[in-house]
Amino acid sequence: MSSDRPEDHLVVKIKQEVLSVLEQNRDLVAQECFDALRRSHPLYMAIEDSVFLGSMLDTFVVSLTEFASWASAGLNELTQATSAYYRRQGSDAGAQLIPLEAIHEPVQAGIRFLWRWIVRECGDSDAGRVAALDLVALLYSFGSSAANEMTAAYTTRRFRVSDEGRAEDREIIDALLAGRPLETGQLTSVAAGFELTERPVMVSVTVPVGGISAHRLAEVVDILEMQHTGSRYPIVARDFDIVAVFPVTEPVEMVVRACRDNLDRLRRIHGIDLATGMSTIGGLRSVPSLFLEAKVALRFVDPTSRGAMALSQVRLFDYLASRFDDTAERIVPGGIRLLIEEDERSDGSLRDTLRALADHDLNVGRAARALMVHPNTVHYRLKRVADLSGLNPKRFGDLADLLVALRGLSASD
Repeated sequence: MSSDRPEDHLVVKIKQEVLSVLEQNRDLVAQECFDALRRSHPLYMAIEDSVFLGSMLDTFVVSLTEFASWASAGLNELTQATSAYYRRQGSDAGAQLIPLEAIHEPVQAGIRFLWRWIVRECGDSDAGRVAALDLVALLYSFGSSAANEMTAAYTTRRFRVSDEGRAEDREIIDALLAGRPLETGQLTSVAAGFELTERPVMVSVTVPVGGISAHRLAEVVDILEMQHTGSRYPIVARDFDIVAVFPVTEPVEMVVRACRDNLDRLRRIHGIDLATGMSTIGGLRSVPSLFLEAKVALRFVDPTSRGAMALSQVRLFDYLASRFDDTAERIVPGGIRLLIEEDERSDGSLRDTLRALADHDLNVGRAARALMVHPNTVHYRLKRVADLSGLNPKRFGDLADLLVALRGLSASD
C-alpha cells in the first residue's frame, strides 16, 4: 500500500494541529496538569511552600514545551539540552533528599492528564483516533526517557558520598577537635582535598530543635552536605550535634545567609527545624576553641536570626553577659530578682524599656518612640524599675548593671 494515502496525510495534519494547540496553550495546560496532580494526591495538596510549588509548575511548563517540540520534530531520543534539564531536576531532588517516588509521580500524573487531553483534542474520527494513539505513544516514550534521566542523576547525587568518604570526614573532625596535627600521610591528603590546609576556617554546630531520630539526623547530615556550594567539607554527627569544619572563602555575612537559606528549605520541604551556631574565623590549630565558640553562638539563635548565628555577629555586651558565672550571680542585688518576677508578669515590658533606653543613649523620648508608647509610660516603667531594684536606670552605670544582670540571669536559668 502507498504511504501517501489521504488518510495518512489527515493523521499527520491532526497531529500537527494538536501539537500547535498544545504549544499555544502551554501555560494553561500546565496549570491544569498541576491542579490535577494536587487534587489526586493529598501530599501535594498539603504543600504550601510557594517556592516549591512554583518550581513544580515551571517543570510542567518546560516539559510541555519540550514534548511538543520533540514530537513535532519526530525525534527518537531526547536532545542533549532536554536531557541536561531533567538531570538537573533529578540532581536537585537528590540534594534535597526528596523521595524518588515524589519526582516520578508528577511525571506519571502529567502523562495521565495529557493523554486524556490529546484524545479529546484529536477528536472522534478514525484519523483522530489514529493520531491520538501516535501522540500518546510518543508521550509515553518522552515521559519514560525524562524519568530515566532524573532517576540516574538523583541516584548519583544521593549516593555520591561513599562510606569511606564519611569515615574520612569523621577522622578529620575527630583529629581537629582533639587538637591533633594532620601531618600524617593519609590525613594530610584528605585535608588537602577539603582545602583545609592553608585557608582560615570556621566551625559550625547544628542541633535539632525538638526531638529527632538517629536515622533522621543522618539524613540531615546528607542534606546539609549536599546543599553546600563549592568544595565539599567534612561534616559529621557527634551524638546529636552536627559538626562541620569549612574553609572561609567569602564574608561571614554571606556564609550565615546561605546557612539560613538552607535551614529555611529544610523547614519548608522536610519539616525539620534546626539551629546553627558558627564560630569566629581561625586556623586549624584553633578548631577546639572554635568548636566551643560555635556552641556559645547557639545560645544567641532566636526568632530574629532565622535559625543561624555567627559569634562574630553577637554584640560584645551580650557575649560578656552570657558568660555569667556563679560569683556574678551571687553579687546581683536582690532587688533585681524582684524586678525579673515583675517583668515576667508584665510580658517583658520593663526589660524592653531598659533595652530601648540603652539603644537610644538614655533619651526617654526616643526610647518611647521606639517602643511606640507615650514618654510618660517610659517614665513610669523606669520608676518601677528603680523601686524594685534599688538602682537608677537613668544613670549609665546603674543601667549597665541592670542589663548585665538581667541578661546573665536569663542565660543561667
